[in-house]
Amino acid sequence: MSAEGIIGQQPDFVVTMFQSDHAPLAGEDPVQKATKELGLDILPPEKRPQIVPVDGAYLLALGPRSAHACHDLAAKLHPTLDWPPLPTRPWVG
Repeated sequence: MSAEGIIGQQPDFVVTMFQSDHAPLAGEDPVQKATKELGLDILPPEKRPQIVPVDGAYLLALGPRSAHACHDLAAKLHPTLDWPPLPTRPWVG
């Protein structure tokens, strides 16, 4: 979506994806990078939507982590709700 489209819709959040193996390059902050790339830096800070960066591989790679990825995204979008924990994943050390 273009910056004009985002600004015109006035969303509360913009979910952006990044590659976890590329995020730390040059000390880039994914929120600042997305704000600049989407052209949202022309807006005053109080008018900008909240940028929610997510690891694309975590969210889009369907498999045993999918429920946890959706849970984590929902918790980022609605932090004031009391999210019950999901079952543990015994294969994660």
